[in-house]
Amino acid sequence: MKVYAVVLVFAAGVLQAQTLERSVVSSGAVRSTNGTVTVQGTIGQSVIGVSVSSSQAALHGFWYRHGTGVLSVERSEPFVARVTPQPAVVSATVELGCSGAAAAWLLTLQGQRLAELELVPSARGQAAMVDCSQLASGLYLVQVRCQGQQLFLPLMIAK
Repeated sequence: MKVYAVVLVFAAGVLQAQTLERSVVSSGAVRSTNGTVTVQGTIGQSVIGVSVSSSQAALHGFWYRHGTGVLSVERSEPFVARVTPQPAVVSATVELGCSGAAAAWLLTLQGQRLAELELVPSARGQAAMVDCSQLASGLYLVQVRCQGQQLFLPLMIAK
């Protein structure tokens, strides 16, 4: 009986040490590296993996192993874009650091287009206002296209 208890405690300790917490990636096209395990994901995708001490990575979601020891966080954005404020109550501003022809849309999380946003020249490139007064509280996406590239930015509305 004592042997079984020791094995159970040891197994529980190993599982606890090797399991990372559930996490949600906060913005699209984000890559985060801790040295031997990398996570790549999109908005709202939960990812589960095992810690660095494990010899095998749980290839669930976008976790994968690599051989470098560099600690870094990279964003693969083709141009600068941001949505402020977060969370928005009455209105939000979409800013694009893009000098070429651009377009922007407000989407639901399921990808349904709610509105096309009117971009106007600004000090940082181009900007658009999002009227949040008729929208319910929750998470939306702002799709922006510029120079043949596109990004999906989160927009949180809290009333």
